[in-house]
Amino acid sequence: MVVIGVVWVAWVLKGSNRPSLRVAHPALLALAVGLEFGSMNSFARVQRIALAAGGVRISLSQALRITYASNAVSVTVPVAGSAAATANTASEYRHQGADPGLIAWTLLVTGIVSTVAFALITAAGAVFSGNGWAAIAGVAATLFGTVPLIAILVAVRSAESRETVVRLLASALRLSFRVLRKPTAPTQTAKRLLDDLASFHLGRFAAAKVAFFSTTNWLLDAACLGAAVAAFGEPVPWRSMFAIYAAGIGAAAIGFTPAGIGIVEAALASALATGGVSSSRALPAALAYRAVSCWLVLGVGWVFFARSRAHLANQHSHVD
Repeated sequence: MVVIGVVWVAWVLKGSNRPSLRVAHPALLALAVGLEFGSMNSFARVQRIALAAGGVRISLSQALRITYASNAVSVTVPVAGSAAATANTASEYRHQGADPGLIAWTLLVTGIVSTVAFALITAAGAVFSGNGWAAIAGVAATLFGTVPLIAILVAVRSAESRETVVRLLASALRLSFRVLRKPTAPTQTAKRLLDDLASFHLGRFAAAKVAFFSTTNWLLDAACLGAAVAAFGEPVPWRSMFAIYAAGIGAAAIGFTPAGIGIVEAALASALATGGVSSSRALPAALAYRAVSCWLVLGVGWVFFARSRAHLANQHSHVD
């Protein structure tokens, strides 16, 4: 699939206005890089704040390493990328001293807040562009996936609801334990996990910081796309920028190819052209954005991932 994606991009570039690839403004491309690294920094801070609420404190450098490595796994592994990235993040948290309850709570909170922030930003962009119905539909579709997660967090605060959740979770655990051939009692495991979830909470100040950095994460990534457009001398279509950005995010979520290669570039180029960017500059701008937000970040992520695996291997060898 990677070969197909590379060939597709090469074919599109062959038919595009190739001289436009050489007129990118270096300073604006550097700005795009800075904005993207700022976006990743914001998400790493969200992780730190959520973990700290459970008593596990990690440095910003550790949070960045986990963020970049898990992102690399997420965008590289087709179809199961999100699950693999979650497993990697959980493993890293465990090595930092977090127990299963805190890990689950951190993943739930960061996932819910990040999704809600994206929905609100996309809705605001749709309203700003004059498409209120699109805003309503976008928010509803985006928030739909968070309903089960929110229900779990709410249910663990109620004794009556918790029993229902325990039964459902125990059934799922029982099936997974059979597949993995683990002897752990599923009902006791489910109760212990939900008890742990109920013991964690964010204070108002911490919650405000989580919301702020989750929003900043998306805004800086979208601004990176805007900087890529400006780097090719095109006026940035700010009124429709978040609709364009959402098109790229949606294409990336399809996951048919590793890192969405070919699919995301086409979706962004088409959306940019529809938004007013000249067709000869839309594809180069989309490719520049992807080079920064995907391939550069991906490279950094795999370096961190390799270093983490080597470090864990050394630890295991010393223990043995």
